Amino acid sequence: MDKNERLEVVNQLIKFISERGRRFFFCKSKETTANMIIKNNRVYFVDDYTRNEVYAYPSHTGRDGFSHGGTLWALVCDFSEFIRTGKQSNGVHGYG
Repeated sequence: MDKNERLEVVNQLIKFISERGRRFFFCKSKETTANMIIKNNRVYFVDDYTRNEVYAYPSHTGRDGFSHGGTLWALVCDFSEFIRTGKQSNGVHGYG
């Protein structure tokens, strides 16, 4: 599976999460769902509320435009690692 295929898998998972339970990654007032993109060979998270492209890397401290908390940031970083490397992160990014 290549990077673009892994990106599609993660975006399907984000969509699945956004349609259930507390509907994380979905902004009801704007009717938008978050997603991941690859831009300049880097992985970005497009926030559902702010629509900002946030560089999704665990050591990146500037999370401006990320409207969720630390636990979801850790999940986004796990998604990003999977997209970049193809390996399971096994939750190594913990709570941020």
